[in-house]
Amino acid sequence: MVEPNFRDPLGLAWRMLRSPDPTARSVLLREALGVAVRPLDALLAAAERRRLGGEAPDGSAPCVLVVGGPRSGTTLVYQLLAAHLRVSYTSNWTGAFPRSPISAGRLVPRWQREPVPSTRSFFGSVRGPGGPNDAFAVWDRWFGGVRGEPTPLRGEAIEELRAFVSAWNAAFGRPLLNKNNRNALAIEALAEALPGAVFVAVERDPVFVAQSLLEARALVQGDAQHGWGLLAEDAEPGVENGAVEAVCNQVRAFQRRIREQADAVEPARVVRVGYEAFCRDPRPTLAAVAAACPAAGPVRGTPPPLRSTDRRRIDAADFAGLERRLGERRKRDPHGAA
Repeated sequence: MVEPNFRDPLGLAWRMLRSPDPTARSVLLREALGVAVRPLDALLAAAERRRLGGEAPDGSAPCVLVVGGPRSGTTLVYQLLAAHLRVSYTSNWTGAFPRSPISAGRLVPRWQREPVPSTRSFFGSVRGPGGPNDAFAVWDRWFGGVRGEPTPLRGEAIEELRAFVSAWNAAFGRPLLNKNNRNALAIEALAEALPGAVFVAVERDPVFVAQSLLEARALVQGDAQHGWGLLAEDAEPGVENGAVEAVCNQVRAFQRRIREQADAVEPARVVRVGYEAFCRDPRPTLAAVAAACPAAGPVRGTPPPLRSTDRRRIDAADFAGLERRLGERRKRDPHGAA
């Protein structure tokens, strides 16, 4: 496995500036915000430590964690849960304060904490300071800085994680909602550390996941030969269709690992979601999450109609290569959900 964060950050910034998608440029503004507020983050850090201090909680505080492989539709599910459930989610604003996300979130007036309904995103990023954020800077405290795979969750890290969820819920009066793809490889550990957690496990047709990963590798890394995302691997040098082979290996690996993780948790705590079914009608998923985590209910409003992006967008020969390599997996699970 390769370190899959960012191989070419300057090139990535240039490609995002040239993108026709305004969400891409908003990500650059989000990163600039993080730099601008560093002094305030440092000032708020002491208040944050006080929030996290005191008696150690037992992890029973309710929270909803959206998990799944990269390019599986987790961001879309995250956006609709944030908009239609009684939850408090990690936002781009709180994400700009890695040392004090709770204290920074409290600076925002209550009426401005409600999300602006949207289904647009750019490779997992959502536009605007109130857009849902994966909060990697927070999760890195306990899982390390490698985005492709988490380090084991042990001892003091478990106590700190429990304290964070409890303090978040106390500060905002609602259960924490977060999406982070890396957490999909730690579902079992998170379930043990956080008895109050409910997991929303999202799956998608593996062929379309692989197609989207090829696109992401080209845009994020500047070359589809380089890996990106969970359990990523670089293409083998000099091998024909090496990038196609690499993303297929990646999809097989993380879909298998995620299912093993989810299967190890009490079924009542895992809401399984297929991307295509969710696009057709998200209401059953919203209802199922509200039932599994009553503190997050009831469902508010009616979700908008959604459009699946499952169609061929890459070279026909490469797409056929994905279908050949992932065909058997596709036949076993044609809808991308258990």
